[in-house]
Amino acid sequence: MNKCTPSYTFPESSRNWGYCNMSNWRKSHKKYKKYKKFCKSEKNCVIKKTNITKDTANALLLHRKMPYIWRFLKPQTRKAMIKLANKPVSEINIPFHVYPGKTLKYDKYLKKMEPKNKKLFRKLRKTYKNI
Repeated sequence: MNKCTPSYTFPESSRNWGYCNMSNWRKSHKKYKKYKKFCKSEKNCVIKKTNITKDTANALLLHRKMPYIWRFLKPQTRKAMIKLANKPVSEINIPFHVYPGKTLKYDKYLKKMEPKNKKLFRKLRKTYKNI
């Protein structure tokens, strides 16, 4: 839906991170208004029932509270977050989830991957297993 704000969820990773949703994200910032052109009409949309989870947080809310949440994280997690933040986006942006969640089965998930991505997938899971 166009008017939903981006959010983080568990066991999946996120919801509503399309360009149209980003245009409604912050009312005061002009830089998000350029995404309005990506909005499609919702007249022909069929609303699907999705699992409503209690483990969902609005993206703006989470970003605002991150300094406080930081205090509850393990030192290893903080270190990994700092390392990831210092890497360029091209290195961080991978075409898959490292921990796909309950909805995607591990074996089926690996079968659909390219061999190059399988190797990277296993390496990243080993690197970030303690987070």
